[in-house]
Amino acid sequence: MKRLFPIALLLCLSFSLSSFAPASKHSVTIKKGAYPSFPITGQTTAGGSLLDYSITSSSGPAPYYITFYAPNTGEQVGGPYPFELNSVINGEYYYGCGGMGTGMYAELNITAVELRFRADATTYTVNFIPGV
Repeated sequence: MKRLFPIALLLCLSFSLSSFAPASKHSVTIKKGAYPSFPITGQTTAGGSLLDYSITSSSGPAPYYITFYAPNTGEQVGGPYPFELNSVINGEYYYGCGGMGTGMYAELNITAVELRFRADATTYTVNFIPGV
């Protein structure tokens, strides 16, 4: 009987821990063409309130900047904040903007925005990292 108790305890713990879900990162995955088609628009609550956003490009598949708007009025409430290429890893492009010292954090309580896409894929992901 003493040998069964640790096994039973381990089984119970594994079942109870398997129900925990990871916290949301406020990310949006949208199916589009091989490269993102700009402008990319949507809504986020990453800063604690609902905001509309628009990501635009100056040319080609690279994002240029993101601007935030009030959803009811369309009034610009933040930005434009410029994107820069952070890295390319195995054909996946990572563009980011923001940071703790930027107006995005001070004005909107959003630490950063990341746009990821693969050159040969049909999806892209916009991640909003909320302020702390």
